Amino acid sequence: MTNFIIHIGDAKCGSSSIQKAMYSRRTDLKKQGLVYETSAPSGNHFGLVTLAGRSTRGNSKTQKVLVKKTIRLIKNACRKEDTVVLSAESFFDLTQKETTKILSHITRKVDALDIIAYVRPPHSQYLSLVHQTLNGNENFQRPDKYRRALVASLKRWKDDPRVRNMVVRKFDRNSLYKGDVVEDFAGVISDLSGKPIKLEPVETNISLSAEQLVVLQRFRREILGEHNGKLHPDSANLINFFQSMNKISLMGNKTILVRSALAAVCERNTQEVATLNQMFPHLKMEIPEFETDVAGDDSWRNSRDVSSILNTVDKDDVERLVSLIPQFSPGLSKGITSEAQASLQRFLSQDQVARASQVNLVRQFWKRLNCGQAIADLEK
Repeated sequence: MTNFIIHIGDAKCGSSSIQKAMYSRRTDLKKQGLVYETSAPSGNHFGLVTLAGRSTRGNSKTQKVLVKKTIRLIKNACRKEDTVVLSAESFFDLTQKETTKILSHITRKVDALDIIAYVRPPHSQYLSLVHQTLNGNENFQRPDKYRRALVASLKRWKDDPRVRNMVVRKFDRNSLYKGDVVEDFAGVISDLSGKPIKLEPVETNISLSAEQLVVLQRFRREILGEHNGKLHPDSANLINFFQSMNKISLMGNKTILVRSALAAVCERNTQEVATLNQMFPHLKMEIPEFETDVAGDDSWRNSRDVSSILNTVDKDDVERLVSLIPQFSPGLSKGITSEAQASLQRFLSQDQVARASQVNLVRQFWKRLNCGQAIADLEK
């Protein structure tokens, strides 16, 4: 039990989909000599970094229990000839010393490590991280302050003498096999293990619209202000509602950075991308260049509102979304409001099948928030 394949992320590069696919096929993988075990399917191996003294989100006592169980599951499942597969974004910036400490809980001797990383251009990743931040905090990092330090972390892994293969893939549809990160990962695992690995594609997280991001920030600020900086079930419920609706049809405009914000992110990360391309020439990671003045739309420099970094936000659609949220519209507890009715007409699909699915999602959302009369009115 001395060989490991370690998937280290990066963040917002399909890790959740990969982990779901691996977990669902862990029995088949075991038959092929690949051990993928975890006591926390939703978090996978994220908590293992606590073995190196790092902290993670969530309850520390619960995390310790889950980590011990995960280690036990891995050790019990392994035969001498097996390869252990680990996956967690929290591994991305580990040092060699920290990695050694974690792996020592599984085996005393490590012969070889195969490392898999997915990376995306910083300007592409920035908006995803803004969304992730707004899940638990009304404040987000300004574009000109954002720098994704990829090089230092990847270099540490590349320089680890135990690393036999370092596979770094660009996370975009044109670079991934069949445009899908799970199928791409299956191909990488197959090459590394010499086994024909098959993983089923997994539905990825659905992006929010520009208007939904604005509403989410407003929700964190006005409804969950005292919980700023912490995840909360009410915001998770709202995000789930938005994403579920967007699977059918996007409720609003696609999120696109204003030109000056995009330029600021690119300028801050140009050298990082250039160095990354030197380290891994096959990536050919591109970053936009701006030759003209882009200072005309930089209100974000003096604003804390996410709308200031977004190219197109329909203010009327923002208010329509607000009217569908009981915490903003307490009148929904007594019945469907005229504003909510008008909003549904705006957002519901014209296709009858899709429309029925969307109405059902609204029904479920309101049910969780005790809006029984509004649901009754909706079904008339």
